[in-house]
Amino acid sequence: MNIQRHGTDCACCHTDEFGVAGSVDLTGPAVYEVRVTARDGAELVMTPNEYGNFFRHYQPAPPLRARVIGPNGTREMIGDAPNGSCNSCHQSGGSASILSGR
Repeated sequence: MNIQRHGTDCACCHTDEFGVAGSVDLTGPAVYEVRVTARDGAELVMTPNEYGNFFRHYQPAPPLRARVIGPNGTREMIGDAPNGSCNSCHQSGGSASILSGR
């Protein structure tokens, strides 16, 4: 099994498949869960797989609020996400590393 282009924009290949998808940094602090809340209050809870990738097929209504939960607590995005393609911003060389320390 491969790591499915870990850290790249999942929507580049899975646009019609995934509503939310991304990767966690395997060299950073552990992430137990990724939680994304849609505009209508629907919450998607994802556990990264052994390669650090997570996804859900459900298409949530943006804007989205995201947080990660790990052994050191919860970190929440400072602002709203316009879509569920997490690695379109959160990637090596991407535009965002915008998590607060909550």
